[in-house]
Amino acid sequence: MASQLAKNSPYSASFTAAALMHGEMNAVLPYLIKDCSTETVKMIENSLEILPIKSASGRERMTFEMVKRFKAVPKSFWADYQTLSEPQQKLALFYVILKTYRLLYEFQLNVAVKRFNSANNTLKIDDLWMEFYNIAARDPFVESWTDRTKKSCIKSYLTMLRQVGLLNPETDALQRIDIAQEAYVPFVQLGELWFLQACFVPAYEIETIKSLAL
Repeated sequence: MASQLAKNSPYSASFTAAALMHGEMNAVLPYLIKDCSTETVKMIENSLEILPIKSASGRERMTFEMVKRFKAVPKSFWADYQTLSEPQQKLALFYVILKTYRLLYEFQLNVAVKRFNSANNTLKIDDLWMEFYNIAARDPFVESWTDRTKKSCIKSYLTMLRQVGLLNPETDALQRIDIAQEAYVPFVQLGELWFLQACFVPAYEIETIKSLAL
């Protein structure tokens, strides 16, 4: 029953296996770009040198999620990614994460963006729980999740926001990433203007960035 519900749902909590995974993705990326085969994935899972995680099951879960994220965008995206600075790479990874996980996409667009544009830009846990209730009302699979799973999802999401720079680690206030406008140009060129909105870029600035992309 649970497997059938999962199959029919666009939502997943599997991202709780890890957060942004910037260092880990950079470690496995050369292997995945060269050959994202079953053999390569198994080699990564078994290698403590590539992923220095003692638990074999932990390496397996993390590798599974990284492969999922790797496949969420074209291989050319990752070739460009390797030329970016660390802040730009983290921004790119956040884009990939929102593309990969529907739940996080909806958290960001339906909750974080609205909260950022409100009078009080402190992200409240209650806001995320309300979004969970809204999703569960229309998706039986999410409705079947335990509170523990939902809490883990929220915790992982907040960690990712802090890692990419969208959430102040001391005040939990949502904030713009301290990064140049040019960093958003690739997303405009991909036709992904929604991602600029997800990063709290105002409409007037999006127009400026669109002109840079010409």
